[in-house]
Amino acid sequence: MPPNAMPGFRKTKVGWIPEGWVHSVIGEAKHYLTSGSRGWSQYYNNTGELFVRITNLTREAIRLDYADCCFVKLPSGTSEGTRTRLKAGDILISITADLGIIAYFSSEEPYPLAYVNQHVALLRLYDKNISSKFVAYQLAAPHAQRRFQEITDQGAKAGLNLASIRSFPVVLPSLPEQEAIAGVLECWDKAIRGCERKIEKKRQVKKGLMQQLLSGQRRLPGFKGKWGEVKLGDIAAPIKTVVGEKVVTPMSLSAGIGFVPQETKFGKDISGAQYQRYTLLTKGCFAYNKGNSKKYPQGCIYLLEEHDEVAVPNVFVCFKLDPSAAVDEYFRQVFLANMHGPALVRFINSGVRNNGLLNLTASNFFQIKLPLPPLPEQRAIAAVLSAADAEIAALERKLGALREQKRFLLNNLVTGAIRLPAFCRRRTHRKERK
Repeated sequence: MPPNAMPGFRKTKVGWIPEGWVHSVIGEAKHYLTSGSRGWSQYYNNTGELFVRITNLTREAIRLDYADCCFVKLPSGTSEGTRTRLKAGDILISITADLGIIAYFSSEEPYPLAYVNQHVALLRLYDKNISSKFVAYQLAAPHAQRRFQEITDQGAKAGLNLASIRSFPVVLPSLPEQEAIAGVLECWDKAIRGCERKIEKKRQVKKGLMQQLLSGQRRLPGFKGKWGEVKLGDIAAPIKTVVGEKVVTPMSLSAGIGFVPQETKFGKDISGAQYQRYTLLTKGCFAYNKGNSKKYPQGCIYLLEEHDEVAVPNVFVCFKLDPSAAVDEYFRQVFLANMHGPALVRFINSGVRNNGLLNLTASNFFQIKLPLPPLPEQRAIAAVLSAADAEIAALERKLGALREQKRFLLNNLVTGAIRLPAFCRRRTHRKERK
């Protein structure tokens, strides 16, 4: 039943909210609001105090992301430092480019001394009846993010000014309910972080297993004897050499080892010049980038899936393993693992230069030799790695569920669409006494 059809709700400018909740705007509360400093490149340093940029804000949570940090060392007595220094309880809001990303600066940050740059606004609430963490969660909720988008769409230039932030609407229950809601959402955030750490740990464990098992440095129980080598050309057949933007052979790009553009949509066109790493996701054919382009790095290895068309840049050699060869699933793992390592680098460095750029020919590429144990050991190694993949996949499913649950709670608790049981009981008891 929608809130407007339920007793205990009242209609406001921002929709139906529970009775007892207050509709307000940020600027009505006692607050301090400023944007960060510009022109601090002269103060950049390898160590020092954190200089918070938009890259440190994430839409996944209201915590700061420390994957890419910038540090500054300010001379003593700098007024800009005093104005833009963060304190525990501050709310951060991105005000240029990707608008409305929210972060909360807690007392448990690994860098307690920090400043914000010109692309981030600092909001400090002084009202003791308002929980800053609750407001941060409310601003990060989907309904608030849609409003940030509406503000962006209405302007000729993407950007938030401080007046827009002051006029931004919020709805506030009692302080105990604010703190309780923030506590519930924080529990989900902690569960999500814990799951993310487990996934990363499992990935590192699998990476270590691959390095040891696929090279023969570590042997599984029951297997002895020397390994041989296999030449790629003996067990893989080229399908087609492709020049230009389209692979006509019916295949679709599903994952890659190497660098691929960040804008890649699996099964769709590839565009852009920035790259990121992917890991092996599925079985299938392979495509090898011969690398006569400055835009795309030499030696990109893509894992392809059959069916559908795929767009690829530059010059590629597409090939797949011979299903009759005694290589099984193991070879897919060892082949892709070696593409990160010295096997491919050695061949790339020995390639022929074409217009100043390395160009490894297809014939040379298929001369690559890789370690190969007997088939039973291949299958045992593949089973261990597949089990590791299954554990990671299970954790990723759990992570997806936690994120969906958190999104649901975030959008409904901070708006009052659903209430925490303790606060519902309180209202019910009052009615019963009447």
